[in-house]
Amino acid sequence: MLVWRKIILLSGLILDGSARVLSATAVDLITIASARFVAGIGIGGSIPPLFAPAAEIAHRKRRGLVISIIASF
Repeated sequence: MLVWRKIILLSGLILDGSARVLSATAVDLITIASARFVAGIGIGGSIPPLFAPAAEIAHRKRRGLVISIIASF
């Protein structure tokens, strides 16, 4: 299970990073909008693999606090 989380996290970050580079070099509005949409998908794909281990490791009484701290970054 841990291997799949790492693969999903890395693929989301790679997708986000490449879309941000494309967005920075875009020359028209359609390309910028498309690149930002893809970057949002990459960010959305990289968030759950970060929350899952934190929720598993944190003590039950502090789990909400730990997830809130991670979400604030």
